[in-house]
Amino acid sequence: MSRVAITKGDYRKDNVSRALELVSGDVTQKLRSARSIMLKPNLVHDREQLASTHVDAVRAVIEFE
Repeated sequence: MSRVAITKGDYRKDNVSRALELVSGDVTQKLRSARSIMLKPNLVHDREQLASTHVDAVRAVIEFE
């Protein structure tokens, strides 16, 4: 079964961090057993956000413990 966390706030990085904390039990268990981890953000355009993953979302995932 997969868990989904929904958060709301004014700051993207805080929202992603909070959502990861809500599912941290499931996430950290899988991360501990992983040999390697790859993050693949969407990088659609270098000048316009469009459908690209925001840098603050990537920062929150990288800093997740």
